[in-house]
Amino acid sequence: MREKPSALRSLSSSRDLPEENEQDLTPDQEALRARGYLETLAATINPDDPLEAKRAVAVIVSQCIREEFRRNEIVWRQGSDSDSMKLLIVGEMIAYVEETDISEKIRRGSTIGELGLVNGTRRLSTVECVSDVAITYTLTREAWVNLERKNPKAARMIDLIVIRYLSQRVQHVSNRIYETRCLPI
Repeated sequence: MREKPSALRSLSSSRDLPEENEQDLTPDQEALRARGYLETLAATINPDDPLEAKRAVAVIVSQCIREEFRRNEIVWRQGSDSDSMKLLIVGEMIAYVEETDISEKIRRGSTIGELGLVNGTRRLSTVECVSDVAITYTLTREAWVNLERKNPKAARMIDLIVIRYLSQRVQHVSNRIYETRCLPI
């Protein structure tokens, strides 16, 4: 189910959102949650200009489409075209590499598909909804291209999110290699 999120109204804070019964969030609460998650990411990326980061986040969220997934529904398959980035607002998903035991839970507040959107690579894993309902705010390739053209500062924020996630993943892999190949001191 796809629909455009309602216009972003000024609400007090993402802390005001109910944690239990999160499936009962209003569209405004969902948009506020999306902004809150991205603002948290933006604050770690661009701590010197929080106002500019908030503006970029508001633009990004305004370009997103709300999508709803049900338990066991496949969000995308490994090897498929990367046509979007998703921010998980409600629920839980799992990403897994087919024909392996490699998987990772995707919790709300996480973005997925950002590398493929920016870099144009094919999907590296299959993503499946594992909660009764999952709601994402999805930035499509068309919206991404539009952001690059009309609002390069907001597009740059997506680039920085990709760089941040990639650096965290490289650090994680480096730590795993170090842990498994190093003798205790």
